[in-house]
Amino acid sequence: GWEYFSVGLIVFQFAVPYLVLLPQEAKMDPKRLKFMAIWLLVAHLIDMYWLVLPTHSKTLGFAWYEIGYPAALVGLVIVTLAFMVKRRNPVPVGDPKLERAMEFHL
Repeated sequence: GWEYFSVGLIVFQFAVPYLVLLPQEAKMDPKRLKFMAIWLLVAHLIDMYWLVLPTHSKTLGFAWYEIGYPAALVGLVIVTLAFMVKRRNPVPVGDPKLERAMEFHL
């Protein structure tokens, strides 16, 4: 089953992002860029899975910790960032170029 996994990685990490982001309009659409960023993060997680697991198992299978640990890490980052945003102002108040930057649109 690992050979199909290898071909799928080529498709998920190169072919799909290349074809989706090829047009100029696609690179100007924030929703499409967010979707492709999440797509590539998930594809990278699958790539890391593919690099490690074939040395431990000859068959393709998932366990709870293979999804749980990355989910816990993402949750820890979100909680940490939320705590930091509550304590500090994420907007650089007093910056002379702030107003111009907030009005910028592509």
